[in-house]
Amino acid sequence: MNILVYFFIVTFTWIVLLHLLFDFHYLKIGFLLFCIRFAFYRKDFEQFSVILYKRSVRFLNYFNRFGSNYVARSVWICVAVSLLIYALSFALNSLFPVEL
Repeated sequence: MNILVYFFIVTFTWIVLLHLLFDFHYLKIGFLLFCIRFAFYRKDFEQFSVILYKRSVRFLNYFNRFGSNYVARSVWICVAVSLLIYALSFALNSLFPVEL
């Protein structure tokens, strides 16, 4: 589930926020086309998910050398940074609205 949420759904919402900020239609269309193509041509999604999950764990464990741990980094990067990006996007959109 984390792979679907963070690599596809959250990414798409960030692209929608970029559209709202800068009026980029091509990013949404391109990402949707990528997802459709991926859904049709990816034969073993479970294996793909395991690979992405292992790489994500390896990335988060990289921060252990700075005195952190996996759980703390996953909260900071996956939750706090995501919320910060959403908050900044909404703040910028309220300051500089784009006409749709």
